Amino acid sequence: MNRTMTLGLALASLVAFGFALPAAAYAEPAGGRALVLRKDEGDWRLRRPRAAGVQPASASSLIVKVSPELGGSPNFFMAYEEIAPGGEIPAHRHRSYDEILFVHRGEGLASLGERAAPVAEGATIYIPAATRVGLRNTGKSPLQVVFIFPHPEKVAAYYADLTVRKGEAAEPMTAEDLRALREKHRDHIEFE
Repeated sequence: MNRTMTLGLALASLVAFGFALPAAAYAEPAGGRALVLRKDEGDWRLRRPRAAGVQPASASSLIVKVSPELGGSPNFFMAYEEIAPGGEIPAHRHRSYDEILFVHRGEGLASLGERAAPVAEGATIYIPAATRVGLRNTGKSPLQVVFIFPHPEKVAAYYADLTVRKGEAAEPMTAEDLRALREKHRDHIEFE
């Protein structure tokens, strides 16, 4: 495992398990600002509500933990979300970059390519570029996941278009809005 991946997994573990220092605990290294965030700290984002008949969102909100905007990371995008029982991340693929999903709590079924595997607390799901992935909550409680991407500028732009900051008004997303969003970002994310 290379140094960048090791550091990313270490950061994910710190955030996912709620280890925290005071909010002011950071340093200013080259390339970004080091952060230690509590479970509820970060950029809270609300997914735009879906209009009637539009595919439901995997979760109503997420917390961006690391991005170009939060921490100034040129290398990672990391966020945390809770998928409700029966909810899912629909099948999709990231054409040109890998993804790591870490299951903090709950249980589900991960689909990778043509295979499926049950996942539970502590599971790590590595998704190479261009691999089809989906995740469904099969449990009775929220499925809490952390997701990490390289190329944060693309992922951050996608989530900025898909969500609004907590407290901002959100227009319902129509089927046409969803098609336009997916078309705009199809160079790096493709849904089935």
